[in-house]
Amino acid sequence: MSTKKVLSEHEESKLLHEYLDLLSIKHTHISNETFTTSWNQKRKNKEAGVSKGVPDYMCLIANTIVFIELKRVKGGKVSPEQKEWLEELNKCEGVYGYVAKGFDEAKKIIDKHVVKKKGIQKL
Repeated sequence: MSTKKVLSEHEESKLLHEYLDLLSIKHTHISNETFTTSWNQKRKNKEAGVSKGVPDYMCLIANTIVFIELKRVKGGKVSPEQKEWLEELNKCEGVYGYVAKGFDEAKKIIDKHVVKKKGIQKL
C-alpha cells in the first residue's frame, strides 16, 4: 500500500509558480507576513500597511484578477482575516478570491479562468 507524501505549503507554492510561468500568466506571491523576531521590523511593516490575511497569490488573467490563498492539502486552516479579505475581494468587479488546498485545486482554479477568459486549452 503506497501513501502519497503530503507536500509542504512551500512545495505546493513552487508547483503553482512553475505552472503559472508555464502558462505565461503574470503573477506574484504576496509575502505579506514574513517571520521576524525584530520588533523594529514588525513596527515598520505595520506602519507601511502590511495587513494580515491578504491571499498568497495574485494572478492577472485577461481583464480579471485572481487571488489564491494556498493551503496544504491536509492541515491548512483559513484564518478569520483571510476569510475577511476573500469576502471583500469577491465583492469587486473582475476580481475573484479562492482558497485552494494544494496545487491540484489551485491548478483547477487557474484552468477555469484561463479557458473562460483566454479560450486556450487546459494542460
